[in-house]
Parts: sequence; C-alpha cells; structure tokens
Amino acid sequence: MAKPGSFLSSDWAHAPPHWHKEKGSYLITAGTYTKAHIFNSKDLLDYLQRSLLKLLVEFDFKEQAWAVFSNHYHVIFETASPETIPIFVRRLHGSTSHRANEVQDKPGRKVWYQYWDKKIDTLDNWYAKLNYVMRNPVKHGLVANAANYPWCSAGLFGVTAPKQLVRTVSQFDDARVEIDDDY
Repeated sequence: MAKPGSFLSSDWAHAPPHWHKEKGSYLITAGTYTKAHIFNSKDLLDYLQRSLLKLLVEFDFKEQAWAVFSNHYHVIFETASPETIPIFVRRLHGSTSHRANEVQDKPGRKVWYQYWDKKIDTLDNWYAKLNYVMRNPVKHGLVANAANYPWCSAGLFGVTAPKQLVRTVSQFDDARVEIDDDY
C-alpha cells in the first residue's frame, strides 16, 4: 500500500491522466462536450484550424498532422517542452470556446469536454498515427479523399512531404491505432 501523500494529485483520481515528461512527438485528441457539433460552419472550422496552427507556432510545437471537425480534433506535433502541453490545450480550448459561444450567442456554454494525449514512442507508431489522423475525414464519411478536406493536413502533406514518406505513411496500417474517436 502506498504511503499517504505519495501520489501527486495530477497522477490519479481523474481521467485521462496527462503525463508530459519526455520531449518528442505527441498525439492529442479532444472532443466537444456531449459530442455536440459546435464548430458546424465553415467560419468556425476555419477559426478552430487557424487557432490550432497559430498556437502550435507560438508554443514552438512542430506540426506533423492535424484534422479538425465540428465536434473533435486530432493533432500530432513534436515538442521539446512537453510540460507546456496542458497550457497549449487550455489556450486553444479557451479561445475557441469563447469564439463559438460568441458567434452562436450561447454565453457560458461548455464547449470542450476533455482531451487525450499520447506520446508516440516508435517510428511504426508514428507512421500509423499520421495515417490515421490524415485519413480521419474519410473515416467519418466527409470526403472520399482526405486531401479534399480543407481542415486537415492531408492535402498539404501530399504535396510538400517527400514522396517516399507519403507512400510509406499511406501504406501503413492504422487499424491498430487506439484512439477514442467515436464521434
């Protein structure tokens, strides 16, 4: 049995735990409260994506993949400062909640539920997660080709990444990726 006081409050009694101790690549998934389709217009999706990308730069997180939807998002980035991930998420969720509530005249409405983060620890896992995030618009039935979904990195990745990397990622099996994504 553990001694009283031997646990840090951030390490237990809430789900999901957020461990940000090692630099490297991380996947964050966040969903709206009750999975509500709050970012349900082009303007709000544009705002959510712009806010996400702007904060990635501000926090010096190197974006690797993202997909933004009306009720959730996924983002993969590399960071040398993983302890700042909770601050990044609070800032993103705060600004986008405020904007959505202002546009939809719903002051004080709870917008975001919680987020899940996962350190990506192997190259195979990174390939699989990149493929998963960039194919997510197809998974959700929004487009037949992810490159045609404007709130996702797939189109940019396809034209800017080295062809061999694009081929490798697209051939990688993302079926074993475990992400809470029942949106």
